[in-house]
This record gives sequence, C-alpha cells and structure tokens, in this order.
Amino acid sequence: MFQYMSSGNAILAEDTPGTRGVLRHAETAYLVPIDSPEKLAEDIMDLARDDGLRKYIGRKARELLEREYTWKVLGERAEKLLI
Repeated sequence: MFQYMSSGNAILAEDTPGTRGVLRHAETAYLVPIDSPEKLAEDIMDLARDDGLRKYIGRKARELLEREYTWKVLGERAEKLLI
C-alpha cells in the first residue's frame, strides 16, 4: 500500500480493516467492499472519468505518506513504545 501511496496516483483498494487503518475512502483512496464486483466497476469508471478526482486522491495519499509514514516518524513512534 505504501508503495502505491508514494506514486502519487489514485488508489483503488479492497475495504479491509488494514486498509482502513491507513486510507480514507474518497480522500486518499477509493475503498471497495470485498465481493462487490458491481461497486468495483462503478468506482473504476468514476476514477476513469474524473481526472481531477484521480489527481486529488493521489496527491492526498502521497501527502499522508510523507507526513505519517516516513522512517523518521515511524522511528519516533517506535521509540515512544519502547521507552
């Protein structure tokens, strides 16, 4: 997931607890319910039709990555847990 976030492109992912722990639907990704091919098709078409939406979601995902998931930030969090 973090590799996709670093690309700055829109993300379309399954709506799972792990994904929801990082990404937000329509803000940093499009999250699709598992076992819902109809919703998957709808969301693919929404993203394909809207260049601005794709760019917005990709930019927001990249910003989130750079703010919350750098080695520096993760190291500081780990240090707090260990001390």
